[in-house]
Amino acid sequence: MRLLLLTLFLINCSPAFCQYDYNEVKSDKILIKNLLNKTYSSGSVKELRNAFGKEKKVIKERDDALGGYDYTYKYNGLAVCFNNGWQATTITGPNYTIFFDKIGYKVGENISKFKVQFPLSYAHREHNATNDNALHIMIAKADAYIFVKYNDNGYITEIEVANDNS
Repeated sequence: MRLLLLTLFLINCSPAFCQYDYNEVKSDKILIKNLLNKTYSSGSVKELRNAFGKEKKVIKERDDALGGYDYTYKYNGLAVCFNNGWQATTITGPNYTIFFDKIGYKVGENISKFKVQFPLSYAHREHNATNDNALHIMIAKADAYIFVKYNDNGYITEIEVANDNS
């Protein structure tokens, strides 16, 4: 009986049966470029300003989950949040391109562009009547994710890269 249970356990946990629902990308393979071809990843405020210049606005908000305050640096179509280090980057406009392993994606492009590089994530994307259309990509070896929102016509409206602080 034990041998049967062990065999069933090993079969169920084999790579063929333990598939992920989403693709992964390594954090060091994520870059954001602006229209001037300046790049930023998930570095400090100083690195952000060196890449994209002075922000239009900084918003300070209390963060009960992490403690202290979130500081969100806003640009035209880009917001980057810090709380004791980088927390999230959200792209909402076409002035910024995000690269995952050298392949670029922009707001306004069709979500189907993700199909080749991220087939699992594309196959498991969400589409429902409340306009919560989204594609998820996990960041390898990190408690972080990429969340791509798109409209009913399939066009990307927002790309977020963030730590999962839940």
